[in-house]
Amino acid sequence: IGQHLTSMLKAAFRCKNKPISTRRCIRKFSVDNSLDQQLHHLSRNNGEDLVSYKMRLLGFLYEASEPDLPFVQHLEQMLGSEDEPLQGDLQLKNAILNAYANSGSRENAERMFQWFNGPRVPLETPDHWQLIIKSDLKANDLRKAASRLDDMMRLGIRPDPYTWDAFVEYLLSNQFAPALPFFSMAMKKGFQPAPGNWFKLLFGLGRNSRSDEQMAVLDAMRSYGMELTTREWGMCLHDFGKVGRVDLMMKVYNDMRAAGIQPNHYTYGALIHATSKWGHSEATEHFINDALLLIKTNPELLNIVIQGYINIGKMSHAEELMKSMQNTDVAPDQYTWNSYLHGLIQCGELEQMKITFDLLLENGFVPNEAMWNTVIWGLSRPSWEKPLREVIAKAQSTSPSDSLYVTMITAFGKVKAPWEARAIFKSICRQGVPSEEIWIALMKTMYYNKKILKLRYYFQVPAVGFVQSS
Repeated sequence: IGQHLTSMLKAAFRCKNKPISTRRCIRKFSVDNSLDQQLHHLSRNNGEDLVSYKMRLLGFLYEASEPDLPFVQHLEQMLGSEDEPLQGDLQLKNAILNAYANSGSRENAERMFQWFNGPRVPLETPDHWQLIIKSDLKANDLRKAASRLDDMMRLGIRPDPYTWDAFVEYLLSNQFAPALPFFSMAMKKGFQPAPGNWFKLLFGLGRNSRSDEQMAVLDAMRSYGMELTTREWGMCLHDFGKVGRVDLMMKVYNDMRAAGIQPNHYTYGALIHATSKWGHSEATEHFINDALLLIKTNPELLNIVIQGYINIGKMSHAEELMKSMQNTDVAPDQYTWNSYLHGLIQCGELEQMKITFDLLLENGFVPNEAMWNTVIWGLSRPSWEKPLREVIAKAQSTSPSDSLYVTMITAFGKVKAPWEARAIFKSICRQGVPSEEIWIALMKTMYYNKKILKLRYYFQVPAVGFVQSS
């Protein structure tokens, strides 16, 4: 309904032949017109059927995230008049209650809520209960909002997932709010929040780095018999790894195995990355050994294990694993070789990195752009100008992209060889007009090597006016 309303309203209201949103319409009328004129605009047009009229009013109420309070009050009065054909319409009354809840007008929201609970309204859905609870929570009154749940139970009305979502959003936005105790109390009273509400709470606590509460919620979900997949377990592992809670990661991993759930490559990736990042080498090796048992059935684990060995500085283990896997069904791919070469650079084994890369090229391996960038950046350091020149010459024969050309030019600048950068630039000019990124890379290279006056020549190249002007 909301999408339909938006499309209708955007087609109905136009400014300078361009469609504008309803929210902008509301803001425009609030600024440019008096309240009476605004309400006159909302009145029913001649010939307009009742359904279109109602849809237009609903659109104004739902599109405004923070509606103007006097505007909503006058609209409520207008709908309450005797000659109004939509007098007492439940959908419009519900939209007005929603507007009051969003604007923080708790008194008006309470008055409208009491109208819904009157004898004239045979309403069995919990919509207006959800809105009044949202109004209570916006006023930071968790106690009152919780008491509404008891009233709903007494009347036989079951809260829907949207009602629980309002509580979840409040508990996540307030770090001092008791997230798990509140949900546990609700369960003991007989309420049944949907699994989606629990998952939203679980992931929200992880985003807010409330790790202990997240672990407690995970244990509670298991105790209530909720089925957890590798997605939920892996998300918790990822959240704990971000904040360095390796102890909680180990607990989650052991609980997974005890529950009979086999970790996948995402799970092992989170475990190995986090433990190596936070200096827990023994834990990293433990997870690597577990992953090696599954590597033949899950080839994606190879990249994760190689990266794990690199992170803890065990390049010899990574090399042995790479050799053992080359002639199997789980052969190293572009990403694996790129990680391995990057690891050699991290360990200062530039000679070994160059030899390995040359062997790959001799065996017909075709590097992707990421691997070319890794090797070129690895060799762009003093005393490695000759190997760098050889690698860049091979890269130029592969029809490189503009970003790879930028890497080449910048690399020659780092080894104090601006003439090599100029040679690459000249070859680009012979093929066509250099891009702006290439120009900027050349300027930086010449500037850092104190050859800025040499740039005067290159600005005489045709079709570079856009560079000269900037």
